[in-house]
Amino acid sequence: MLDIINQIPDRQIKLNQEQRLIIEHEKGPLWVVAGPGAGKTEVLVLYCLKLLCVNQVDPKSIIITTFTQKAARNLLNRIELYRSHLEKCDRSIEKIDLANLRIGTMHSLCNDIMLDYRHEDYTHLELIDEIEESFFIYDFCDLTARSQEADQFWSIFDFMFDRNRAFMPSKWEKTFAIMEMFRGIVENYVDIRKMAGKESSRLLAKEYLKYLKILREQKKCDLAHLQRIFLKFLDKNLERIVYGDEASGNPGIDYVLVDEYQDTNPIQEEIYLKLADKPPHNLAVVGDDDQALYRFRGGTVDCMVNFDQACQRAWNIDPREVKKVVLNKNYRSHPGIVKWCNDYLTSFEAMKKKGARSSLEKALLATKAIQRSYPAVSIIMEEDPEALAERFAEIIKDLIDHKILNTPGDSALLGFSTRENDRWMGPYARAVRKHGIRFENPRSRRFLSRPEIAACMGALIEIIDPNLKILHETHSGKIKGLVEDWVRQYHKFSKKYSALKEYVARTKNRIAVSKPNEWIYQAELGKETNEYAVLLDILYHIYNHEPFIAYQADPEKMSRMAHLIRMFESFSSIPIARLSEIGKGRLRSSQSGGEIDFNWRRSFYYNFCGYLAYQGMNDPETEVETSPDAVPFMTIHQAKGLEFPLVFVTGLDLNLEPSSEHFLEEYLRQFTHRPVTFTPEERRIQDIVRLFYVAYSRAQEALVLLATREQIERRAIGININGVGKMKILAKTR
Repeated sequence: MLDIINQIPDRQIKLNQEQRLIIEHEKGPLWVVAGPGAGKTEVLVLYCLKLLCVNQVDPKSIIITTFTQKAARNLLNRIELYRSHLEKCDRSIEKIDLANLRIGTMHSLCNDIMLDYRHEDYTHLELIDEIEESFFIYDFCDLTARSQEADQFWSIFDFMFDRNRAFMPSKWEKTFAIMEMFRGIVENYVDIRKMAGKESSRLLAKEYLKYLKILREQKKCDLAHLQRIFLKFLDKNLERIVYGDEASGNPGIDYVLVDEYQDTNPIQEEIYLKLADKPPHNLAVVGDDDQALYRFRGGTVDCMVNFDQACQRAWNIDPREVKKVVLNKNYRSHPGIVKWCNDYLTSFEAMKKKGARSSLEKALLATKAIQRSYPAVSIIMEEDPEALAERFAEIIKDLIDHKILNTPGDSALLGFSTRENDRWMGPYARAVRKHGIRFENPRSRRFLSRPEIAACMGALIEIIDPNLKILHETHSGKIKGLVEDWVRQYHKFSKKYSALKEYVARTKNRIAVSKPNEWIYQAELGKETNEYAVLLDILYHIYNHEPFIAYQADPEKMSRMAHLIRMFESFSSIPIARLSEIGKGRLRSSQSGGEIDFNWRRSFYYNFCGYLAYQGMNDPETEVETSPDAVPFMTIHQAKGLEFPLVFVTGLDLNLEPSSEHFLEEYLRQFTHRPVTFTPEERRIQDIVRLFYVAYSRAQEALVLLATREQIERRAIGININGVGKMKILAKTR
């Protein structure tokens, strides 16, 4: 099989000995540590094909999980491609139905399996997204409001907020903190009874249980609790699901393959161990603890570092029975970049401590032949971020003009954040615009200022709150500024698009004659029906006018408009009053009539607009995230799994103070069976080191660090290695 696959066109990587060991693995736990550029995705695909085509394992008996749906589709597409080549040599392979292969994210697989088995505690539930989860907690959690009890609670959990803040946290900031805490309880597999028994955490346990009760009553389930429900489902139905049931044609689960295991959280680890409960426990995990990035989403690198110990705990097997393979041959990067990555990673004391890295970790080995001699890693130095950004733009323009870059998309600018109001990324956006360089920045948090979004929101606000009467009476700060910007954008549009202006004026006039204290009907908004009017009706009417009709022919604009609809749907589904069947989207007139209810409008500003103002929004990411004709500005998290011939990295000076996720993890560990290995300060440093390691290892031919003189002189964390003095520092001569 492998010989045939090696003949597939465009396959440049031939299997090495370690990769073959993985593919030829037959039974028992398999622990694969795969460094960047080591071909782990290829090996995972081939291992799955070997199980299907050689071992003739029933596709229904294989589960493959990945971190994103995009990665799952990529795996499945590659499996299908290789399978099609194998069929040419063996027609019996055509009988293998890949539609029966379970492949997806942990959340999608939990959902699909419970629906397949018609789990009575889940099938009647509606799965809600993060936006709807936010609205639920904002409305139903008493800890988000001001009270003596809430203030006392937040004095204990003050670590959830920025230590340097000048003001008390807002209700939305408390909401986001509560969301993080509730998820942490689930993802860290916390013993809630133990938590409820401690004075300092009793109120948190109480509010958490109340949140669960409200979700059940509303027949809803968030993504974190989807895993919790699935684990309970597995516990009750382990024999039927994992071991199989011949009578019903269920073969059980024979193999569980997990990609990106370094970002697994404790409850997911428990699920994987349950799914692989059938001896000989064919659980294969693939990942790299040095590339763990998602602690803020509940991921803990401990699962990857201590995989053999987890197997021992779950199945009482000797850790030596776990097959261990290291993929450390790097097929991506220039040897100079590989050496830089190795030296950088091992230069920090925090990374040398026991438990920081897997016992299997080895230095990367470069395999690329050097075609010509040049400094593969260099540092560009300037006095300040503005000068640094200008230098970057000049270099990119020069490379494009002289056709050294095949396309602008062969380069990438990576940073911790790509918000254009960020002190690092903002200057780069201004500099490339000045030089006429096209760039893409989908995570710039500019969604709310896009004309098609701002003008639409402005038109809607003009209808429900003419002259911004309620806004000016009840709001100031972020919400007020955001809404006023939207309305200004609408008024610009209204001068050009008369039909839109007429619709807004006509609808305002209809609402102005509404009767006191009654539900508004769709007929009053221009649609001939006796059905109640909801907020989405106004949005759809706005979309049915120019320029929004024309925008729907533009995939990017249409994607943003669809995303706005999804946000309104999430808001509208939240009940107006606790346990009420009436959603917030339904419109009601005021007690005196002639306008939308005062309390509804005030709530809309606080709830919906407040979420947008405090959370900010990125453009929805499309399947193809980068264009060859534009330089991508990407977060390091966004760039994970990608590679570029030329990579620039900026923002090498991150705050070393632990974040809320580090302190929360420390606090919650006392209610779990897991020991706390490192202090929050040590975990913070380790996380930043891993972050830059991921950034640097994206580069294929050249890596350029962008640093100020001050950063270089004091060895900022992104360049803190002994070998920096030997590197070529490109300082501009003035």
